[in-house]
Amino acid sequence: MVESHNKTDQEFIKKFTDIVEGNMDSDVNIRFLTERMNMSQSTLYRRVKVLTNMSINKFVRKIRLQNAERLLRKEKYSISEIAFMIGMCDSKYLSRCFKDEYGQTPTHYVRCIKKVTHISV
Repeated sequence: MVESHNKTDQEFIKKFTDIVEGNMDSDVNIRFLTERMNMSQSTLYRRVKVLTNMSINKFVRKIRLQNAERLLRKEKYSISEIAFMIGMCDSKYLSRCFKDEYGQTPTHYVRCIKKVTHISV
């Protein structure tokens, strides 16, 4: 996700990502993250911004969307189920965010996966 030559930075991003992924079903907000990362809000914000060039909320959303993408690849869940699984209560919001990140809606993404899978089989 983030390329850094500094092992400390990589560990920080891994810990942050693990916290978000481990709590997808709960409200992962700034306060929750500052408590888990044992940092002040301003320090956490600065560190995330420097390492990812994103705000905390955008980085959390990116982690959620990467998990949505993994779940879509499995072709086992509906988009509504995936939205719930990654902590987005609204499938329309997931679709909008997914399109912003990946350039296509989740539905179109799944169709493309099926085409590629069907062709390669």
